[in-house]
Amino acid sequence: KQWYQRRVRGGINKNQTQAGRVISLCLDYIKLGAPYFLCLLGDRYGYHYDEELGDKDAQQWFQHNLNIAAQEGHEWVLNYKDKSITELEIIGATERLNCSRSFFYFRDSRCLQKKFPDGPNEVCGEASYALSDSVIRGRWKAL
Repeated sequence: KQWYQRRVRGGINKNQTQAGRVISLCLDYIKLGAPYFLCLLGDRYGYHYDEELGDKDAQQWFQHNLNIAAQEGHEWVLNYKDKSITELEIIGATERLNCSRSFFYFRDSRCLQKKFPDGPNEVCGEASYALSDSVIRGRWKAL
């Protein structure tokens, strides 16, 4: 099998996003790369639905994506409704596909702060991405 590079979410267009295919396509791309999986993790847990924020549109979008993924052969995602898309990708690669050549690299944000001291403290500004509470920090560390 030939190795190739694929930035998982970079290859998903607006129509696919609106159709609810984000999770399904991410998992399909990972399957194409098996048995290889390279994961670059930064300071964010990844997009997930947080009930405490009470955003019904975000909840519906995320649930719709889970349902589409289940319909397209990834039924197991319905058991992980509280996980981020990033964590679903990791579970898909390491537990479902058993990618034997999985590599994880972790960014040290202190390096960025030294290089760009005047830069923003939070990259995206969305609470659903940021490591803002102990639960999310715990999930990120557990990955």
